[in-house]
Amino acid sequence: MIALDGPSRRTMLAGAAALAATPLAAAAAPAGPRFAYVGCFTGDHGSNGKGIEVCRVDPASGDWINIQTVGDLPNPYAVTVNPAKAVLYAGHSKGEMVSVFSIDRASGRLTPKSQLPVNGVSATNLTVDPSGRFLITANYESGSASVFPILADGDLGPIADHIVFTGPLGPGRVEQATSHPHKVVFDPAGRFFCMPDKALDRIVTLKLDPASGKLQQLSIAKTRSGAGPRHMAFHPRLPFAYASGELDSTLMTFAYRPDTGALSLIDILPTLPRAFVGDNAPSTLDIHPSGLALYTVNRGQGGIAGFRIDAGGRLTPAGWTIPEEKKAGTAQMTADGVLCLNTRTSVRRFKVDPATAKLTPMSQAAAITDGVGIAFL
Repeated sequence: MIALDGPSRRTMLAGAAALAATPLAAAAAPAGPRFAYVGCFTGDHGSNGKGIEVCRVDPASGDWINIQTVGDLPNPYAVTVNPAKAVLYAGHSKGEMVSVFSIDRASGRLTPKSQLPVNGVSATNLTVDPSGRFLITANYESGSASVFPILADGDLGPIADHIVFTGPLGPGRVEQATSHPHKVVFDPAGRFFCMPDKALDRIVTLKLDPASGKLQQLSIAKTRSGAGPRHMAFHPRLPFAYASGELDSTLMTFAYRPDTGALSLIDILPTLPRAFVGDNAPSTLDIHPSGLALYTVNRGQGGIAGFRIDAGGRLTPAGWTIPEEKKAGTAQMTADGVLCLNTRTSVRRFKVDPATAKLTPMSQAAAITDGVGIAFL
């Protein structure tokens, strides 16, 4: 553990203490998903996925039943659903477009609507802003971000804004050769959003103009050199954010100023057990709806690292869970607190004990090859 105390941390802990007076556990658990949409690698990284897999979720068992495969799509690995639950958007690894699909609310099936260029390459993450009026893409390979207005029918209009990220590069000659923004994460209030950049070793906070869709950069939080921040998540109630260092296998804790959007790095923990030797790259971050437990997936080690979150936002390692395949890739938490893990051959489900952050394997959700992003309806 590396502790990074400073005035910003003391200020934020005062806010955390006030929030800690409210129990972290949610008052009422929301219902589980009705449908799951899994975006897959279809050739990138030696993969054999088929496209976007659409599954109905059995309300009794929680098992996933495949009802549709949307094929003929190059690596549609990033998927998200609009707030109205009527449209799905997909970004493509190595591709230069975003795909739009209408959702049949009764059956869950997808129907293609359109494809639009993102003015970049590899929309590795796409997020609809809380108002539902704009879609923002993080274009990983081209080091940029694009903003699309969302039309009344859920389709996308012409790009409203496009920015290219520049700055001092990290020390990695291959992985940090050019800007690589990977994630678009709005804060819990929906006022600002953050974008980690793996190559520039920083997280940028931006503001979206709700009328024009133009972006304004507010602040930059630096990580340590060579960390390669890639995935990020905000605590649902406390003023803290967490980011994974893909290149140094670390988990970073940031104090967050919700009034300005500023982040201050206050702690760093390893995502791996000390005995592990080998290559590794942490991927997704998921926080349980209670706010008590956090998980990241270690691609390399092949397992899920669990952490308890205390009332001050601090993390404590809770152990590692290794799935049967030992090929953990990415994960996504459902609204009712089930962790769904993509492996090379299936989606696995885990029951979460938020008090201890321990995971208990449940039945296999579905046999899906090379799944990456998951969206729920």
